[in-house]
Amino acid sequence: MDNGHLRRVAYRLRQNNSSFERFHLPLDDLSNVTDFTRALASNSTVKEVSIFCEFLMDESWLSQEVWRLFRTLGRLPKLERIVWDFIGSDGDKLPVSLLAATIRNASKLQVLELSCVHLTGSLDDFQTFSQALRQKPKLQKLHIYACYLSEEYRDSSRYILGPVLEEMARLPNLQDALITALDFNSLGRLSSESLGNLLHLSPKLRNLVLGEFALDDQHLVAMSVALENKRTLKELSFGCELGAPGAEALCNILRSNSNVSSLETLHVHLAYLDGGEGHHVSIANALRENDVLKRFSLFGSSGNLTNNAFQAFVDMMETNYTLEEVEFQDENESLQPQLDMYLKLNTQGRAKLLKDETSTRQDWINALLELREDLDCVFHLISLNPAILSPEDINLTGRGTKRKLEFSDDEDGDDEDSDDEDSDDEDDDACTSSYSDDDLSS
Repeated sequence: MDNGHLRRVAYRLRQNNSSFERFHLPLDDLSNVTDFTRALASNSTVKEVSIFCEFLMDESWLSQEVWRLFRTLGRLPKLERIVWDFIGSDGDKLPVSLLAATIRNASKLQVLELSCVHLTGSLDDFQTFSQALRQKPKLQKLHIYACYLSEEYRDSSRYILGPVLEEMARLPNLQDALITALDFNSLGRLSSESLGNLLHLSPKLRNLVLGEFALDDQHLVAMSVALENKRTLKELSFGCELGAPGAEALCNILRSNSNVSSLETLHVHLAYLDGGEGHHVSIANALRENDVLKRFSLFGSSGNLTNNAFQAFVDMMETNYTLEEVEFQDENESLQPQLDMYLKLNTQGRAKLLKDETSTRQDWINALLELREDLDCVFHLISLNPAILSPEDINLTGRGTKRKLEFSDDEDGDDEDSDDEDSDDEDDDACTSSYSDDDLSS
């Protein structure tokens, strides 16, 4: 990007027009940095800055003038969002100390995003960055996507991101956290203690995504303990290699119900699972007790299920009325349709139909109409409650549930007999004609 862009941005910065709230800052050509820094210092309107690099640069760009520019950028009085995007630059380095200097004085910062950045610096530099995070009480979103460290800091004995996770756990408004490495372990290791603290202590954390980390049994046990009575977390995604203790910890997470958990989405990438089929079946059985999880996926080389394991998930779905999306590494050609049927029924409100005492015949008819193009779903519902095609009261017996459906001619529950018998005949006709053969056809 040519200098013309920076000159135009500098001009608009000086104008302080209230409509000028965001701009892009290319790092490929930062000539005349001093003039641009002065323009930044005069601005009081900008809320968002996207910093990006399209071409590989040598380290000469990190001059004292550049440092001054980023410190000035961090002092923008209304700054709420900073994005560092090095996609396509193939190896440009960002000193963590410069990142810390940029955000240190951004008192209103709510969003910090890093993409494809080669983070450089010592453990002390990461400590400095974590201390800068500590001063960000308004930070709600922290994304570190496809980033990586220099080789010397990936040693398994070092937990260079540990201080960062510890400070994230203390941020009072953090809701959305994503940390993914470019390659496996290229951001080093995470300690089970710091991960457990992040999940347990963070007061408002709703989403946590971890990718390309070597999580193991110890991490899963720490996560399981941390998630006991965790009522804020909605989405959790991670990859791991598990033995028996880790598999049991995962089952404990999945057994959580609405009394102790609010987790609605869980994505697990299983690089290795000791015990294979047996633990897969245990995972399926654990989901029988879960009444809050809506989306669950199991991918990775150990995400392939045997027929017996897949059947365990299908059997689980007979009594799980909450799950709406379930995905595995590979589909099972013979059993997938049955699994999909239960998922579709749940999406259309199977729980209300079978568990809610206030459900009406019209609720069943509406569900049938919504599902009319899937005959498996239609016939399954009719088999559970033939009364939807007849006005007679019957006992509805489903797997794990028994109750009586009562159809009243009067929606208000009045027992007055003032209407003549023709009214009853009309209701009978409605019971049989509301759902015709044409409605059943796809």
